[in-house]
Amino acid sequence: MKKLFFGLLITILALSSSLMAQTTDFIFFDGSYEQLQTRALNSNKPYFVYFYANWSPIAKKMNEETFTNQSLVSYAQGTYLGLSVDGESILDGGEELAKKYNVLYFPSVLIFTSEGKMMARLSGFQTAQALQAKLKQFENATGTPDISVSEAENLAVAKEKPGEYLFKVSAKTLDRRGYGVQLGVFSNYRNTFMKLLELEEEKFHKNTMVFIKESEDNQLQYKIILGPFTDKTQADTYYKALMKDKYYKGSVLVDLSNL
Repeated sequence: MKKLFFGLLITILALSSSLMAQTTDFIFFDGSYEQLQTRALNSNKPYFVYFYANWSPIAKKMNEETFTNQSLVSYAQGTYLGLSVDGESILDGGEELAKKYNVLYFPSVLIFTSEGKMMARLSGFQTAQALQAKLKQFENATGTPDISVSEAENLAVAKEKPGEYLFKVSAKTLDRRGYGVQLGVFSNYRNTFMKLLELEEEKFHKNTMVFIKESEDNQLQYKIILGPFTDKTQADTYYKALMKDKYYKGSVLVDLSNL
């Protein structure tokens, strides 16, 4: 009986330790940006806004690695309010908020004082250590600081102003013959260019194409396609290889003549 009792006790302790060791994600504010601002002001807490896009693998990596890091979660949960928004969403106002703060790159993190003064802008992937260090830097800031943004951040702000991206582009028209792998459809050139940049810098694709089509409501659509392939079998083999990577989920094999 004693052996059974001690066996059960050890099992319970092991389960308790296991539960305590489970990763706890950062809990973002459940409400609108305006409600967040009110809460921050009333509680005298600084806040940050995390802008992401569903298609961005870098944002996905931040969700899985940065905002589950226990050191960051323990610190930020008690010190900051945080809001997570889809920067391309019309329904929850994410797109409008992104435009308000000239956020053109996803993911991005904007850090504010409790009064709503922006103190820093972080673009691209942020490790938990880097984000925590930046949050600590401004946790006690109020009003307008002597130096609102570092030299590097000023450069990021300048880059993210509409019309101030500098892309090197080499373009030529192609006959709509052969096959390709369609990765996505975008409604504006900004997101199209950012996706092309991501494909080249993160995934090392050099075979990207953009098919531009006017929709029935006179809006332009930008389809990003990898290719072209003259042979369907070759295109299908390439497509199946891509499908092994979750990044390409939702991609489809297309006949270029039917676009």
